[in-house]
Amino acid sequence: MMKHRQVIHLISILCIIVSLGNYANRAYAAEINVTGTTGQITENQLDKNSDINGTIDPLEIGDKVVGELSEVQEDGTSKDQQATEEQEVTDDQKQTEDQEITDVVDQKKEYAGKIILDVKKVSIKQGEDYILEASLTENNLSDEKVRYYSGDKKIITVSQKGVIKAVHWGEATVTVTLGEAKAVCKVTVTKDVQILISAAGDVTLSSDIKQSASVNFFSVYNKQKNNAYFFKNVKSIFEKDDMTIVNFEGTLSNRGSRVEKQWAFRGKPSYIDILKKGSIEAVAFANNHVKDYGQISYTDTINSFKKANIVYSSYSEIGIYEVKGIKIGMISIQETSVAKVDYVATLRKALKTMKEKKPDLLIVSFHWGIERTSNATKAQTDLSRIAIDEGGADLVLGHHPHVLQPIEKYKNAYIVYSLGNFCFGGNTNPPDKDTMIYQQTFTFHNDKLVPDDKIRIIPCSVSSISTSNNYQPMPSVGSEKTRILKRLNSYSKQYRITFNKSGTLIKKTVTQ
Repeated sequence: MMKHRQVIHLISILCIIVSLGNYANRAYAAEINVTGTTGQITENQLDKNSDINGTIDPLEIGDKVVGELSEVQEDGTSKDQQATEEQEVTDDQKQTEDQEITDVVDQKKEYAGKIILDVKKVSIKQGEDYILEASLTENNLSDEKVRYYSGDKKIITVSQKGVIKAVHWGEATVTVTLGEAKAVCKVTVTKDVQILISAAGDVTLSSDIKQSASVNFFSVYNKQKNNAYFFKNVKSIFEKDDMTIVNFEGTLSNRGSRVEKQWAFRGKPSYIDILKKGSIEAVAFANNHVKDYGQISYTDTINSFKKANIVYSSYSEIGIYEVKGIKIGMISIQETSVAKVDYVATLRKALKTMKEKKPDLLIVSFHWGIERTSNATKAQTDLSRIAIDEGGADLVLGHHPHVLQPIEKYKNAYIVYSLGNFCFGGNTNPPDKDTMIYQQTFTFHNDKLVPDDKIRIIPCSVSSISTSNNYQPMPSVGSEKTRILKRLNSYSKQYRITFNKSGTLIKKTVTQ
């Protein structure tokens, strides 16, 4: 404060000097007394050009004033004084902050109790959630929160609210912590999947040009003008399964020339929608009618399957259908009208290719046997053994005889030697209209097939009328259903296979 007053006095003196210089040229006759930094004028100065004589030099005073002002801040304090005061404030703030930190540390307490979980072990299915609840034995006075950690995020994930999500089957742990307290829960994730397969017989969406135009497949199609008509009576069954497979016999093409043979079948490419409307996802396409109108008709039919997203298998070309995370492999082989060395070689080639794809389930279809016979041939038996023993087939399906044949269980696989006709445009009025839908449920636990015998037979007729073939298969009921089941039981008796009146398998003997 002393320096501040001195500066003010100096400024006052400088102002007096400047004022004296503004007077007219009048001489000052008196004297100026200076005490310290104070100047006093004893008489009025009349000469503005006169300088103040004595010990006070105006320039010195100006320089001194400017020098003093340069050390003064806007708030009237000097730089040195401000620096001192700022240092004092900084020291005080640091001391205060240190004290606050010390106070917080003194107040913070680590949780010293235990964590109690509602369960120590839990089993959940893949895709499901479970909320793990944690409680404390003491009040939590710390600022920490309970934390959840997954031991394997590939199997489970866990949120900080304790929600466990099962990602993949397997075992993992959830660790819950608070301070030094810790609790662990063991989590077992399982995956159980059931796949229902429906299999039906020969589907031919055309007729031979020699057959009567008034009753053949084309006449019914033109009359109905509805692609949903043909599988109308069985669609509700096929819709409820996971995959329906049929034997597609014939071609879909507008090109090619008829091959010289007794029966040749070619439908329009647009007929592929009949399969779609019937909820059919897969076809076996290896038989004696796949090239009835030459190679081009075979190629066109394959293209129709592809455009409709219908999975097909044909000779060495395998098919893969995926549902519920399960990969179903399909192979189709023609035995009729083919040399043994060739069809066996084709089968083994397809099996080798399939092994590389590593399917979870394998279905092998054969076009084999003798038409209109109820017993399997040695060739049929031999081929089924190769498919199962060498290829690991889980189900073998047979076609071509146009009638039903027995069912056998070999090792853990079932063999349906012939499914008969189904929606078959190749015969305008077949004398034997009996057929069936074969259904089998396959169970997978943690991606591995569990052997079981969940089989059901649905007896059907290839036509919904008895006087002719209207190409609209339908389930049989009442006495007709009973009759067909008895017929199938009589064929399968040699393999000790029996179905009850509802069509469920009740007796089976494994053939070694």
